Amino acid sequence: MNKTTLERIVKILDHLVSDDVTRHHLGHVAVTKVNDEQVLLSACDGHILGDVKIADDDLAIAAPCFIHRDMLPFLRLTLKESPRLANTIEAQVSPGSILINGRAITATDVNYPNLEAIRPKFEGAFQIAFDVELLMSLVKGLNGDKRHHAHLVIGNDRLGPVKVFVGENQGVLMPIRSDSKLPKSSEATK
Repeated sequence: MNKTTLERIVKILDHLVSDDVTRHHLGHVAVTKVNDEQVLLSACDGHILGDVKIADDDLAIAAPCFIHRDMLPFLRLTLKESPRLANTIEAQVSPGSILINGRAITATDVNYPNLEAIRPKFEGAFQIAFDVELLMSLVKGLNGDKRHHAHLVIGNDRLGPVKVFVGENQGVLMPIRSDSKLPKSSEATK
């Protein structure tokens, strides 16, 4: 397994999966082979959905595998103990299972949500780019350290500033003018 893949799995387990014990099925990262060179790491906690494509031609899985949040301590330890310069983590792959140091890190009997059914299609959508760190800074500045929900209002011209509302407070976020970091139109609307 590519070391970068394992690092991304740990990040996704940290940020995108549910830690709610009553929603055990949402506590997994789904690992799916896209092609001979890429895997797709998907996670959904009921509020957010994340898909990360990563290059990994070492991970030859045939069927989707699911890695639960309970594996985090073991995966962190594996990364910590791996040689600093090593680019791969020794992993054995069998149908529906990935083993690291002889320990299965995946499950196959998971009642995982049908992600295709909940992924929005975004037909006719447009793109806007902005710095996420600036958005978070603005939201925190508008609402302090309280839990917050931000509402973004995008003007009809789609290129101007984005109005950000947090409760009764509001601010403005300037969009990034360069579209060099945006995915191709066909990629963003999938």
